[in-house]
Amino acid sequence: MRHTWVDAAGRVTTPELAAWGARSRLAAAVGEAVAALSADAGPPSASPSPAKAVARAVVPKSFVELEEATREELEAWVTDPGAYAALAARAAARLAPAPSPAPPPDALALAKATLAKEATLRELRTQAAVIRSSDFDAAARAAASLAARQRRVADAIAPAALVAGLKRAAAAADAASGREYDAFLAAGGARVDAFVAAYVRARTSVHRCELKAAAAAATLVQGG
Repeated sequence: MRHTWVDAAGRVTTPELAAWGARSRLAAAVGEAVAALSADAGPPSASPSPAKAVARAVVPKSFVELEEATREELEAWVTDPGAYAALAARAAARLAPAPSPAPPPDALALAKATLAKEATLRELRTQAAVIRSSDFDAAARAAASLAARQRRVADAIAPAALVAGLKRAAAAADAASGREYDAFLAAGGARVDAFVAAYVRARTSVHRCELKAAAAAATLVQGG
């Protein structure tokens, strides 16, 4: 192989090898040699071209092949072009990006079918907008009105409401009987028979409402 980094005896000399020290890494030296020899170019200049800079940038800093190699294999890779070519091919095969998965065979047909339905989707969206702005709004208002009416009826016939109504009726009957009694006293006790009949009716109504309220509270409220 003819290269400025390879002498007549086949030995490779790179800037990384020339500056070898305690902190030098074999993988970095081999990576530099692989990048240069693979590109079949001379030693990198002070300002390498963008293409060469990219080529060197993608070279990894470590190789599984080097970590597992013996000293004899390392020497063969450096001195024997055939062994080096085999190493480069093996490393390139390992580092090559995985191919992108092929799209399913019916992907194009599915995409075309989806695009063909776009007009139908636009029409359906337009119809939905019309329904929301006309029939839907009217139906929603009617449903809200019926729901409010249902709540009012439910509140009126609720057990607690029935008990409260019976208690109000008992209080009104009690007040009426009291007025009958006050009127009888104000008249000086005249018309006893009429007073007794009216007063008994009023007190009976009071007791009936109180009994109904107590029964409703015991069965409807507490039982519910």
